[in-house]
Amino acid sequence: MHHFEIPTARLLLRPLTVADAEAVWQWASDENVARYMVYPTYTDPDAVRAWLRQVEAKTDAYEFGFQRLSDGLLIGSGSIGPDRKKGFWGFGYNLRRDCWGMGYATEAARAMIQFAHENFGATRFRASHAEPNRASGHVMEKCGLHFAGYGAFQKLDGTCPGRSMEYEGILYKEDGPMKIMAVDYGDAHTGIAISDLTGTLAGFTTVINSRKEPVVIAEIQKLIAEHGVTELVVGYPKNMDGSLGPRAEKCAAFAGELGRAASLPVTLWDERRSTVEAHSILFENGKNAKKRKKIVDAVAASLMLESYLTRKRLEGTR
Repeated sequence: MHHFEIPTARLLLRPLTVADAEAVWQWASDENVARYMVYPTYTDPDAVRAWLRQVEAKTDAYEFGFQRLSDGLLIGSGSIGPDRKKGFWGFGYNLRRDCWGMGYATEAARAMIQFAHENFGATRFRASHAEPNRASGHVMEKCGLHFAGYGAFQKLDGTCPGRSMEYEGILYKEDGPMKIMAVDYGDAHTGIAISDLTGTLAGFTTVINSRKEPVVIAEIQKLIAEHGVTELVVGYPKNMDGSLGPRAEKCAAFAGELGRAASLPVTLWDERRSTVEAHSILFENGKNAKKRKKIVDAVAASLMLESYLTRKRLEGTR
């Protein structure tokens, strides 16, 4: 058991012990809390105590209880530790139902992230939630993570199979320049744009001409290695009303496969107008239809990349 304590504005994150069994039982036995968690609903207080004994002996992650400062009540728990994806730290959390919607999860998650960075130099973070649990996704976004694609979800006992929504982010500056690649994934042509060393402009563009996803991913991996790419942005073509259609789902699935193959964080970026704007730019510059077709995907990727870089700069000035 570790001995770290992390104070926040309203909470004290502290080690969990078997003495917390009664408090943990309050949420672990609540079907509404357990619905989207990997553990089944607890029906035996002795099972809670057994889990806490495992927590006390754990050495591969840092488990914390979330104790409310105003009344000393333990209202939830969470953990953070090296993730199965190399170079990342993963985290999770759960709270008693009467403490939902008050910002406690975001407050605790941010504190755990800062703890991992300050004590272990962690810069890259991951988290996921069962697809229907969108409120948890909002917490991850507030922590600075971005939706990276879909994964698989099921409880520890194999029940409730479904999809998970995976989130990733580089939350602290890493040594050396960060180069970001934008990918405008298409059925036959995939546009690529890579930022320059300043991280402000697209410095390299190309198009991968293939209908086979494994070929596209392999070519992207070559470019990642050649250019020292540290982050990926994949176009997420929402409908004009903001809803998600089959194309957006396909791009999200591709982003997930690419992120796993490249072991890099992936951000899905709304690019519903980038291709239209790319055609307009090329037309205004006198490119005929045949020439536009050859390079429009690369131009669309450049527009998407520059939009993403602009947002990052604006966020960095807040």
